Amino acid sequence: YLIEKNILSKKNQNLILDLLSDNLKKFEKYIGYKNINRDSWKSSKFTNKLMKFKNKHKESFSFYYDTVQGSVLLKKIASDIRILNKVSGMLRIPITSIAHSTIIARMDGPLENRYTYGWHQEGNYYPMNENGNGMFLWIPLTKIVNRIGPVHACKKSHNEGLLDPVIVKKIGRAVQRRIPDEFIRKYKNKVEVLNMDAGDALFMSMKTFHKSGKNLSNLFRLSLVARYHDTTKDDFRAYAEVKYRYQKITNKELNT
Repeated sequence: YLIEKNILSKKNQNLILDLLSDNLKKFEKYIGYKNINRDSWKSSKFTNKLMKFKNKHKESFSFYYDTVQGSVLLKKIASDIRILNKVSGMLRIPITSIAHSTIIARMDGPLENRYTYGWHQEGNYYPMNENGNGMFLWIPLTKIVNRIGPVHACKKSHNEGLLDPVIVKKIGRAVQRRIPDEFIRKYKNKVEVLNMDAGDALFMSMKTFHKSGKNLSNLFRLSLVARYHDTTKDDFRAYAEVKYRYQKITNKELNT
């Protein structure tokens, strides 16, 4: 993995924050917070109200979340030539051989565990390259220090290749595809905590052992995440398995 400083310009950081904020405005009266804007995400009061809205109106928050992920802005920013050149260089392939599976804006609230993953390899969740021949990108929109949950990574663990994961299912949490314990013990002295500034970019092999940090702050941890895949390898398969779902928000759900 590699951390590149200042990959995402302040202008593009603000564009994503505006995207997150503007699409929340239709829910302002239900959240109980007026004039939501990019600076609202720095407020613990706003965080508290948005978490209450998220927990009470799950369908509405899901509608909002999916609206954000469909934004052309995210796809444009994740396809910036500086990013593609870096992916191209690290994978040693031409830009014309880069595909993607997902580009999302993550919003991890304080102490949320449902989508916090233990030790895993990205390739076991996004298998466009069945052997993990790809890379993912993580760019924080807030300064990442210990309390807000930095990524933890095992140095040089990508050399193990893509492992068969241990499947862990728990009620109320996303299915986990975890790395077997014997491999984690092997790398226990090679764990690095990746503190980063807003706009820095973490480029990581789909095979690298890593896990999410816990957000112990009173703010959302905001980030841009993208996955890139190598179409030159024999293990590549086109991304045609997605199931689309169409939602419409209803007053009935909001008024409960």
